[in-house]
Amino acid sequence: LHYANQLDLLKQMKYNSEQQMDGQDSGQYFDTRSLTNSILLSSSTRTSICSTQST
Repeated sequence: LHYANQLDLLKQMKYNSEQQMDGQDSGQYFDTRSLTNSILLSSSTRTSICSTQST
């Protein structure tokens, strides 16, 4: 459930950033993708930490 909520949040952030990027160059788009990737990485790291602690 928590993971699904995180995914919805990521989708919302991605949508918002795409709205902001409208009319901007592709370099800006790459930065946003990198940011999204690091967010995904950190959230999956937190998920595995939580899984380790719960056992």
